[in-house]
Amino acid sequence: MKIKTYKIIILLFLFSCEKEEIPISLNTSQLNITQINLESNYAKQVFYNLEQNSIISSNIKTDWDLGFSNEGGVFNIIINSSVFSQIKKINNLLFEEVTTIPDSINWRWDDPSNYNNTAIGNTWDNSITYILDLGFDNDGNARGYKKFKVDTFSNNYYIITFSNLNNSELRTVQIPKNENIQYSRLSLSSETIISSPNKKNWDLLFSQYTHLFNDPITPAYLVTGVLINQQNEIEVAIDSINFFNDISFSNINDYIFYKNQDLIGYNWKSFNFESGYYIINSNINYIIKNTEGRYYKLRFIDFYNNDGVKGYPTFEVQEILPF
Repeated sequence: MKIKTYKIIILLFLFSCEKEEIPISLNTSQLNITQINLESNYAKQVFYNLEQNSIISSNIKTDWDLGFSNEGGVFNIIINSSVFSQIKKINNLLFEEVTTIPDSINWRWDDPSNYNNTAIGNTWDNSITYILDLGFDNDGNARGYKKFKVDTFSNNYYIITFSNLNNSELRTVQIPKNENIQYSRLSLSSETIISSPNKKNWDLLFSQYTHLFNDPITPAYLVTGVLINQQNEIEVAIDSINFFNDISFSNINDYIFYKNQDLIGYNWKSFNFESGYYIINSNINYIIKNTEGRYYKLRFIDFYNNDGVKGYPTFEVQEILPF
């Protein structure tokens, strides 16, 4: 009888010493809640990386005026959409003869959905003079006008000449190409290239930008939203049917992904004129595929900080892992 008792005690001891099993989840990832500080006057442009859930770079939106593409063999110049900049093209006058803004020529804007569709266009001719409306400063004041022409460009640099409309402050500047960034962003006032993030390191740009409407009365309007890194093959699908928490990898094949630069855009919020506040459209979920083929779901939950100040888009974001 004692021998049997000893055997039972030994067995209990052995089982009690086994390590507790740890449950393994094959489809979990961390849910992050992230807030982007654009300031209450939307003065900042903020570049964000999904995988790192971090801000890669930021700048004040009035820091630059023209952006020069660094893609090899490509002539592509963008204007600063975040300040409501706009362009008029003058074809029939010498540079020094352009001293006024002709009403007969319409203003043009970059297309926010496609970085290749620019106001300046994708062909080069040094006989064209461009009148550049510099848009608005961070307090909403008009920044004035400049004119410029493209003297030449190559795989290594652009050269432009610019001045005030009355030909004062005439300058010629060379903008070297840098293959590590998408655009060399030039400040005409300081004649310097501002810092930009590596083209492969960011996915989303939080900023104001100029949205185009099919409306002859208001063809363009400054909005606050999100642009994707279209050149880095970021793709987005929209899900306004499923709840954020219910979206899983099994849904991926149901989505149609697009590369429109402004697909996330600005309409995840709307302005309530009665209350004077922005309301979040929280039923909209964005499914984002990054350049490495990883999927993320993102949903905006606020546009205000804890002090009730606007200009602080807040969202929840989570990687969608396969089963």
